[in-house]
Parts: sequence; C-alpha cells; structure tokens
Amino acid sequence: ITASFVARRHSTTMMTHTRNLVLPQILPATHPKGFAKMKMPPGLHDRLVRYYSKWYHLRTEEGWDTGGTQLNFFKVKTFMISLDHDYHERDSIAQEVMRPALLQWTHDNGHTNISDLEFTAFYGIREYHRGASLRNHVDRIDTHVLSAVLQIAQTGVEDPWPLQVIGFDGKIYDVTLEPGEMILYEGHKLIHGRPYPFNGTRFANAFIHFKPVGWNWSTSKVWKDERAKKTLNDLHINMRSIYS
Repeated sequence: ITASFVARRHSTTMMTHTRNLVLPQILPATHPKGFAKMKMPPGLHDRLVRYYSKWYHLRTEEGWDTGGTQLNFFKVKTFMISLDHDYHERDSIAQEVMRPALLQWTHDNGHTNISDLEFTAFYGIREYHRGASLRNHVDRIDTHVLSAVLQIAQTGVEDPWPLQVIGFDGKIYDVTLEPGEMILYEGHKLIHGRPYPFNGTRFANAFIHFKPVGWNWSTSKVWKDERAKKTLNDLHINMRSIYS
C-alpha cells in the first residue's frame, strides 16, 4: 500500500461526502421523500428470475476501480449477470415495463410536466454476499435521476439488509425488500446506501435508471450554482484541496 493509493481513496471518500452535503440542496425532484416501495409490475419478477437462471452460468466477478470506496470490494467480491446477453429482453423490460412505471410515479407525484423518460442504464443482476456493505451516496447527476432497485432473489438471510435512505424530509429510513418488490427513487438527489454488513448468503438486485427528456443538470452545472458555492464556503470545503 502506497501513500498515493491511500490519498486517492481518501479523496474519493471526501468527494462522496461533499456530494451528499451539496447535491440534495441543489437538484430538483418530484417526490416529497424521494422514494417509494412497492410490488414490481405484474410478470416482471418472473421475467427477471427466468433471465437470472438462464444466464447464471455467465456470472462474472465485477472489477472495481481500486480508488473507489463506495463498496467494500476488497473484502467481499460482487458478481454480475449482464443483461447484455439478451438485449431484446433488457430493452423490453426497460421501455415497456419500467419506463411507464416510473413515468406514472412522477405524474402521481404531481409532475405531469415531465412528458417522457429517457432510458440511460440497466447494468444487470448484481449478487452481494456475506459481509458486503455500500457507503451512503448520491448517484450520477446526468443519468441516474429516476431509478429503481429490483429485488430478484435472496438466500440465507439471517438479518434484514435494508437500503438506508435519507429522505427529502430529513428523516432516515431503513427500507427492506423481499423478492418481487422494488424501490423507486430519485438517486441523483437521494442519499442512499447499505451501511450495515450483509448477514446472509446471497442478495441479488437489478438497477435501472432513467432521466426526464430535456434534463440538463450535470456535475459542472451544480458546482457553478451559487447555492453550491455558498454551502461549500459555509462548510469550509475547498474543492481543490480534496484532490491535493
């Protein structure tokens, strides 16, 4: 372990905390809390389970950037079953099932001005194993605006493994999921993670992301915002010092 390696990881962690402090104050959202738990749309869980079983033999260990500090991947490996093995099924789920579901959610929240959503990412089915944890964070601003965690399978779970969120009301929520359930959330603004180590054998989720058509927020736009500058000044945070 070198000094530069430690410094790089420290900078990543510092930026995660800085984003958590600033982004929720700046970015727009649609839901008063920023998330909602519900059942998956009819038939979706069965489709995901079939895909999981069909392509499980192509499950691969994920390779993470060694400078990353959100997942404790040095201690516990994660595995992925890519949805690219059947891109027709991937795109069908995204465009025909989840895009309408998330768009309806925004309209139910009173934001009928959002005319449509653009599909941005649907990585695959990620498997977590005993001891895994995920630092609380906010997602990418440009692409991960309206998203869903889809709970597909879990085995040997000895204690609940909740997704912890800090709602837009300032309260902390520990949200547990059973197979066939999902969380819709506004990850660009909602602080979320799994800070408690997983006490079980396997936990398999899929993650899908959209943004409203016409969405123009980016990281650079946030840091140029006067509210962000004021928050950084009030907290005595110098962005250059994070990476020095």
